[in-house]
Amino acid sequence: MLGDFPSLSTRSPVSLVLQRLFSIWLLLNHDQEETMNTDRLQGNWKQTKGSVKERWGKLTDDDIDVINGQRDQLIGRIQERYGIAKDEAQTQVDRWMKSDLNTSEERDTLRRKAS
Repeated sequence: MLGDFPSLSTRSPVSLVLQRLFSIWLLLNHDQEETMNTDRLQGNWKQTKGSVKERWGKLTDDDIDVINGQRDQLIGRIQERYGIAKDEAQTQVDRWMKSDLNTSEERDTLRRKAS
């Protein structure tokens, strides 16, 4: 039965539909992950802004106040202060969010367990 399934390399209508559905799933999954990270950034901003200042030392206190946990503002300010392209700033923020916010959550979990 599985042998009857058309290869995704063919241009059959079934494979085209499957490829399209997979593309849509990837987009939705990425958007959901980005939204979750943005929500976490906003929710933890008071704890996180020190890490932001440590990571991007050229950001001023005024920048930090304007950013106020908003991912797009963070990207824009990094782009301005460091003179880099938007996609580079996005890449830096995404990498930082994945590593730092996860580490922050792990610390919070350990504190709760210790209490």
